[in-house]
Amino acid sequence: MNELPKPMRRYIMALATLAVAWTAVNLTVMGEPERVPLWTALAIGVATVVAWLFPIHFSYKTKKLVDTGIVFAAVLLIAPGLAMLVTGVATMLAHALRPASRHTPQAVFNGAQVALQAGVAGGILAIAGWQPGHDLFERWRLVPVMVLAGVAMVITSVVAISVIVALQANTDSIWRWTRAAFVNERGAALPHLGELGIGILIAVIARAEPWALPLLTLPAIGAHRALSYHVDHQRRTEATLHGTETSLAQAQRIASLGSWSWTPSNGQQLWSDETYRILGFDPQSFPATLGVLVSCVHPNDRDRVQTALDRGATDGVPLDLDCQIVGPDAVVRTVHLQGESTAATADRPSRLVGTMHDIPERKSLEARLVHRAFHDPLTDLPNRALFNDRLERALGRTDRAGRDIAVLFIDLDGFKQVNDLLGHDAGDRLLVAVAARLEGSIRPDDTAARFGGDEFTVLLEHLPDRHEAIRVADRLTASLRQPFRLDGRESTVSASVGIAWGTVGQTQAISLLRDADAALYHAKAGGKDRVVAFEPRMGAEVTHRSALRSELKHAVARGELRLHYQPQVNLRTGAIVGFEALVRWQHPTHGLIPPASFIPLAEESGLILQIGQWALEEACRQAVTWQILHPETGRVRMAVNLAVRQLVQEDIHDVVASALRDASLDPEFLTLEVTEHVLVREPKTVIAALATLRGTGVRIALDDFGTGFSSLGYLHGLAADTIKMDKSFIHGLSREGRGVTIAASIVGLAHSLGMAIAAEGIETADQLVHARGLGFDIGQGFLFAQPLSSAEAGDLLALGTGFDVHRGMTDSTIAYRERRRRANER
Repeated sequence: MNELPKPMRRYIMALATLAVAWTAVNLTVMGEPERVPLWTALAIGVATVVAWLFPIHFSYKTKKLVDTGIVFAAVLLIAPGLAMLVTGVATMLAHALRPASRHTPQAVFNGAQVALQAGVAGGILAIAGWQPGHDLFERWRLVPVMVLAGVAMVITSVVAISVIVALQANTDSIWRWTRAAFVNERGAALPHLGELGIGILIAVIARAEPWALPLLTLPAIGAHRALSYHVDHQRRTEATLHGTETSLAQAQRIASLGSWSWTPSNGQQLWSDETYRILGFDPQSFPATLGVLVSCVHPNDRDRVQTALDRGATDGVPLDLDCQIVGPDAVVRTVHLQGESTAATADRPSRLVGTMHDIPERKSLEARLVHRAFHDPLTDLPNRALFNDRLERALGRTDRAGRDIAVLFIDLDGFKQVNDLLGHDAGDRLLVAVAARLEGSIRPDDTAARFGGDEFTVLLEHLPDRHEAIRVADRLTASLRQPFRLDGRESTVSASVGIAWGTVGQTQAISLLRDADAALYHAKAGGKDRVVAFEPRMGAEVTHRSALRSELKHAVARGELRLHYQPQVNLRTGAIVGFEALVRWQHPTHGLIPPASFIPLAEESGLILQIGQWALEEACRQAVTWQILHPETGRVRMAVNLAVRQLVQEDIHDVVASALRDASLDPEFLTLEVTEHVLVREPKTVIAALATLRGTGVRIALDDFGTGFSSLGYLHGLAADTIKMDKSFIHGLSREGRGVTIAASIVGLAHSLGMAIAAEGIETADQLVHARGLGFDIGQGFLFAQPLSSAEAGDLLALGTGFDVHRGMTDSTIAYRERRRRANER
């Protein structure tokens, strides 16, 4: 019992002491009771134990565990003192038999309150002059007394339980619990009265014909089941109502919306918990009254609120007004009151029902929703919708003021590589940093917005001249060139900017944005990290580019993509050692489109993954075809380019393995080419991926070497078999200078690392001579052959003569080309 709160311990001890004392008084002072048969006392005790072992739950907060009829029968059959003793002891014995109720305080409390029930009923009967030995109905005036005694038993039980529950809840609202038992659960009164009737019936039969008591088993079970069903239904209803009230209170708290009601006829006022909070009080800390509500209203608004309430109560006029309230902390707040009158019914008078909304919270919520609708959630810059709105307004002002505005369309160069290699979280942090730099580089009246992805726009107003827009764009690009710190390392990006000016008479924001986008496309096409101003001729090019982007989505499915193959030649023997597969687009109306015109579109749209996988699978199949058709000369390596987004795929190993397996191509005959730019962006990721791929048996070539400013130190740990020096170095070999020295150094370094070195873009015999002289192992370029169709490349393999390494082609090759030209002319 020590684990219970002290008030509960004291209450249980007091109740038990009262029960024991009352029992002792009944047994000793009230006189010797009539001799009671042993079977009667035992039967009452057993019935009490059974009732406790099969309890009826009275509500979801309290329990009714003993049938009232059994206790009342005990009072009628035996003396009150003995009835108190038998039922009290039996109750505690039942607790000992129920594992879930083996708690001494609970056993003592229930035994005491059951004994007191018997004592109260026996006392009322004794006061009326009834004795256990009398015939139950020898005096008819005792019938109302019996009913009164039974009702007193129920009241005794409810009061005892209400007090213990109130103490357990640490509240002094005992009256609320008692009222709930009698008012809110008044439907249980009839079943209790039915039990009392059964108790009287048991006593009558036990006195007159004890042998007939077993006949009461069926009606007793039926009454027990009926009461159980009623109470279970009551408990489920209460639990549902309690859950609904809890959900409603939570919703009101979230919305800062309180509810209230006022019944003018009796003055009753009810507030929800949120109404208490809005007014500045703890929920349910005091009874709600109309006087308290009106006293919380600011004196300037008090008469207006009182008048509105009176009109709603008397005339049914709806209540809808804003007013100020003053909380206990003297803070003035504005609330919105709404209410309407409900008509009186047979069991409920008319009343006002309404809500109280905390306006500052509502205004703040509305402001947050509006801001969220017109700002980018990541960078908090204005979004596309807000930028378009401001641009439309700026164009209107331009018409009136006659001054130019400008739109800057900005696209980050290299953002996709950062996003792919460092992850989306790093990409998001980069966008936030870029947004901060943009805002720091423009004037306070200008607008910087995130248009989508890695695209930003800037609106410049009140320009003194058009050169000012170019100066702002140069300032932006210079700011973005500075390194960004991401994940403990420096990352660099640049920006391409397109500028378009809005002039008097131009009213369409979309056309101005389209012009800026056209200028941006030319900035990126011209080498990126540039600022380009719009010119009228650019519009048609953008339209064409947009159409290509749309058509490219269907090019793979329609079979419009082709692979052309450029031979790779051993510069010592002239033999063809491999082909580089180069993708082309055979457009139905534009003809053969080179990769430079559509690969950037594929990278922007994400189609590069689909196109890259198709090219890999097609090249592997073609390599096997040549090996079958030309067993002597067709066993050459096939080189396929991997894009950045392909290389950083987690399943790139599976993609390559699947292509080799489906084509039945030995990995030794596949070379995967990656550009040096990929290595510069993320050396660790690239080196690990290439090492994994090389483990499958394929060869790795580093393409465009010398254009990415990579560290030569990366070559030591790079799993590469070949270095392909960019054509810009090869074209400079015919001129003496530092370029030749650098090329010679790279050739020596590659050989020292066990790598082959290839020369790209050999176009003249002079370049071929210098490449051979510097020790290049492989050559590739127009001097040998332009990219060929699969049929042309197959015919070249069929010749089996290779190339003249002194001038780039043999007589046989010249004759072959002449035959192909004449065939095409026919």
